[in-house]
Amino acid sequence: MQTPARTIAGLGVKARHAAYVMSNYWEAPIDRVDWDARAVRLLIEAICDVAGTPLSLCNLKGGE
Repeated sequence: MQTPARTIAGLGVKARHAAYVMSNYWEAPIDRVDWDARAVRLLIEAICDVAGTPLSLCNLKGGE
């Protein structure tokens, strides 16, 4: 995490790591999480989408 993201792909890697660390944000449907969790979750998902970095929810420690 100390290495700066210098490319979109690098940013995607950081977003996937953040998703793993914050995996509890994926434990409930998006409409049942608080506003802060929803904002972070949507941001991480958007970054992964733009970076072409799949966000595998089954690999999240608390994922659906």
